[in-house]
Amino acid sequence: LAGLNVSHRLLAREVVRDVGFTVELDAELDPVARRLSLERLALGRAGVELIADEAWRFLIDGLQALQEAGWVVFGETQLAHNRVVREALQPRLRLGPSTDWFELQIDFDAGKQQLPAAEVIASWLAGERFVRLADARVAALPARWLERHGSALAELVELQRSDSRGLGPHALPLAAALLEEVAADEDL
Repeated sequence: LAGLNVSHRLLAREVVRDVGFTVELDAELDPVARRLSLERLALGRAGVELIADEAWRFLIDGLQALQEAGWVVFGETQLAHNRVVREALQPRLRLGPSTDWFELQIDFDAGKQQLPAAEVIASWLAGERFVRLADARVAALPARWLERHGSALAELVELQRSDSRGLGPHALPLAAALLEEVAADEDL
């Protein structure tokens, strides 16, 4: 955002007006003030570059907060590499019919895309807070949900990998905890 700068580590969480922008604005009003201000600003403009997690967190939370406060944001739709999904991934569970084994399909919804549970768990276990989708957008992992259910989900994913027939009765307690919180998809 032109005219905004966060240059001091104590101000790293607050948006402050860029000193260089203020000097340019003052120069339009009084050319003498510009010369004096530039002499005081011998170091020139300072700024901060937000990379990866910080950039994505700002794009998900920060821009929305600025827009709610009445700021006008330009260029958000032209982002190429740092396009974000505004909402965190939403878990989806579908329970399939079976007699001896049960089929549990787990994925995460990111708008019009679904992400397999195995990818989400791999990112979460690696300590990441975001995951890149197939269309190059970035989505936040559902941190609170994973804190509560990540271990059970990781175990279910591992059980599904190890047995192609489905999940046996021993996996019911793990699945029950997940099914209590997530509304099952009635398509199956």
